[in-house]
Amino acid sequence: MVAKHRDILFACVGGFIAWGLITSWYPLIRFVGYSFLLGVAATLAFFIIVLIASVRSPDNSANPSKLCGQPMAFLSPDNWQRDSNDYRNNTAYNPAPLYPQSFIVSAALDELLHFTRRDFIGSWYGHISSNPKFADEIDSIVRATIGRIKDWLSKEDFVEIFVSRIVPIVTSHLKDVDLAERAVRGRNLSHGVTESEELEIAIAARYREGNIHPAAAISSPDVAHVQQEHLRKVVVSLLPIILPTSQANSRAVSVLTREILACAVLLPLIGVLADPDTWNQLMEAYGRTALQDRKTVRRLREALDQHALPLAKSKQAYIFPKLSPNDSEREFERFVRAIRRCNNLSDARRFRNNVASQLKRETMFDGQDPIYIRRLETAKRALDQKVAKLSTPNGAVLDSCRWF
Repeated sequence: MVAKHRDILFACVGGFIAWGLITSWYPLIRFVGYSFLLGVAATLAFFIIVLIASVRSPDNSANPSKLCGQPMAFLSPDNWQRDSNDYRNNTAYNPAPLYPQSFIVSAALDELLHFTRRDFIGSWYGHISSNPKFADEIDSIVRATIGRIKDWLSKEDFVEIFVSRIVPIVTSHLKDVDLAERAVRGRNLSHGVTESEELEIAIAARYREGNIHPAAAISSPDVAHVQQEHLRKVVVSLLPIILPTSQANSRAVSVLTREILACAVLLPLIGVLADPDTWNQLMEAYGRTALQDRKTVRRLREALDQHALPLAKSKQAYIFPKLSPNDSEREFERFVRAIRRCNNLSDARRFRNNVASQLKRETMFDGQDPIYIRRLETAKRALDQKVAKLSTPNGAVLDSCRWF
């Protein structure tokens, strides 16, 4: 049903009369009407202002760049190019060699760090972001740490540390362990007691009268937690030495590094070193290698002896006769005939050197047999003549010495 103008007029008059009656009964309700009228007026004024401000004048239509205002400073061509170059330079990661004195050592360390970064960082960070900035930062921190450790170790005297500190500690430890074991097992270290964890705890309780290492607390139910806490304290004391100053002052980096080193690196490493089976396997591996090398050397020596055996037999014919003080005249004549039968210059020279050495040795002491000395002098003169004869071009022959 379409409303007529008369009905609308009657409704407006009735509403006005009703509003007047309501405001006369409740005077405060008139503020609702005032608020409604004020809101309508404010809305109309806002739309009028927006309409006037958005109208483009003929002057502004010729220069549309003024409508967007002034551009930002970093969007200018010079600043944009400079900032882009700085970003590319910061993104490019070119690490310095860890050990410039030897490229082989540097290459080996770089390969180790590459595998560490790939397996322990890239395996999970690659699913988060493809930007390598985070991995590069970790790699740079690790490299800086290795450099600081290298500089620190280069200033230390390892021989002095080993002799003056490590050896006394190990000696004292072994002595205290022996005393504790004798106190539990007996003076003769009787093995009648069954090996068990209770026996080890009893020996540990007698070690230095119960004053054991803080990480070996036998009274704590959770030994692993005690060991982790001790390793955390050790790592915290080492962080200012191994980390750069900027990284050591960061609480997040310090806590993360402490937990990784203490719980993920040092605790498993110490557990492996404390396991006797580890040392048994190492000794077995080195012992097996040493035994194999020993067998190889023995076989090689046997092969060399077999090849050198005919040569040794052939050299027995070149053994020079010796003259002793108790030799008879007939034996001396045989010695002289051996000199005359020597037809090789090199053998004659060696023979002469032997006789000369024997003569010199005998003349150094008094009371020697003059006949023996005279025989040696005669043999030396005969050998001198033989060497002089064989030294001439017509006297040298290639026959070896022959004697009876």
